[in-house]
Amino acid sequence: MSTIPLSRRHRMLLMAAAAAGVVVAPFGLRTAAACSPVVMPGYGSFIANTPIDGATDVPINGAVILDVETLVGEPQKTTVSVSETDTGIPVAGGFNSYFWDRAFLVWLPAQPLRPGTRYRVDAAIVSEIPRPAKATGAAEMSFAFITGSGPVPPIALQGQMQVRIETYQRDREDWRRCYAMSACTSSCGCDTSKCAPTIVHEQASRARVTLPVVSGGLTDPGYVALVRVTADSPYQFPTGPDTTATGVLATGSTLALQENAASEMLFDLDQGQQGAAYRPCFALRVTDFVDNVRDGDPVCLAETVQPVRNLDQGCRVAGAGGNEGVWSCLGSLALLLLGARRRHARGG
Repeated sequence: MSTIPLSRRHRMLLMAAAAAGVVVAPFGLRTAAACSPVVMPGYGSFIANTPIDGATDVPINGAVILDVETLVGEPQKTTVSVSETDTGIPVAGGFNSYFWDRAFLVWLPAQPLRPGTRYRVDAAIVSEIPRPAKATGAAEMSFAFITGSGPVPPIALQGQMQVRIETYQRDREDWRRCYAMSACTSSCGCDTSKCAPTIVHEQASRARVTLPVVSGGLTDPGYVALVRVTADSPYQFPTGPDTTATGVLATGSTLALQENAASEMLFDLDQGQQGAAYRPCFALRVTDFVDNVRDGDPVCLAETVQPVRNLDQGCRVAGAGGNEGVWSCLGSLALLLLGARRRHARGG
């Protein structure tokens, strides 16, 4: 039997880790209260399951998917056990919890299941408070299915990804001054009652990527598409988990990518940029929840990604500590207006 705490925050962190292929470090909101969040005890319900009860021809490496609804607060934990119906022999496996467009659990066997065999699934949500009599769904669920003769089909990609580079303007919060004042920590973020950020106006570059159409593999709950960006030559995905990402300058990901559906992603290209222009190459990997992997053809562009350009000297918002006052942007604004007037006078 597998047991795991059922926490919305845990699901979202796992989701991010699965998408980016990196270890998720702890982080906090930019308030002092974020260091000690209060988790309200609660209860949850199972609202759907895949395979359905009585399903046949289930792939031997398929996943058991349990849709979960957290109704109040956070349940304490969830348990899932799978066994052969005829013999009662338990099946080794484990599961993770996720939150994409919905909350769900995915149980995977440690080894492929036996072909043509009936299996039973028993799952339960252990809640910290009594469930109301009118609560929807169920706190416990049992169902059975019969495996087919083989695994899920391999993932197939139709066409090649298309990439377009866009230049845009953005506002960024610069917290360096707050860190220098010891108003921030790496684990808890910044205390906004003591310090406010500088708002920096920048010109940056981003990639608009149109993904090829995906089919095959385990189609539910969907695929994960990961794009790695490197300079001059394409990134080489490893055979196993992609956790190091050496030389990667930017990463984009899409969750819950659906079968035979067009999909697009948009992400910044300056995540790992070191202040120099580079010619970007894009490498694509698509995976499903039973570790099927398909790498797409890489795309290298002739155009270059330019470094982020600071459009002004930065403007700090009003300080919240009572003694900092306001650093206005009148100087920068005056320069912008003067430049606009001169262009207008020249007829430009």
